[in-house]
Amino acid sequence: MTIQVRPAEPQDAIQLVKVSASAFGFDGPPGFDDTDHQVEAMGRYHYFAVERIGQIAAGFYYQATPYGIHLLRLFVDPSNQRMGAGSAVIKFLEEKLSPGQRIQLDTDIHSHQSHSFYLNQGFELIGQVNFNSGSALRFSKTKG
Repeated sequence: MTIQVRPAEPQDAIQLVKVSASAFGFDGPPGFDDTDHQVEAMGRYHYFAVERIGQIAAGFYYQATPYGIHLLRLFVDPSNQRMGAGSAVIKFLEEKLSPGQRIQLDTDIHSHQSHSFYLNQGFELIGQVNFNSGSALRFSKTKG
């Protein structure tokens, strides 16, 4: 099973929207089901597609920060969950960090599956944040 992380390109936007919409269902974060939003995110952030068996199985984008990386969004097609795509993303991000830097992210307070995934990847729950769209839990993982 080969998983490849590569920069997302504008021509990937339609497939990334399909994967995102499948992952989030009907109630995802802003822009999750909008092709224009995906293309705009490719221009603003570090946006990557994750391929498994030659097909886009997941996508993610992040912002570099003084403390390391803020993972803004990670989505995995349900048919590809528990197949290593999410773990490959975390490994990819960890390789970009220097010792002492961290990956930080916020995930919906009701997304228990995401909480379990990040805890299993070695993240710590560091707090709760409130946005206009709802509450989220903040997770962090520091590279040793």
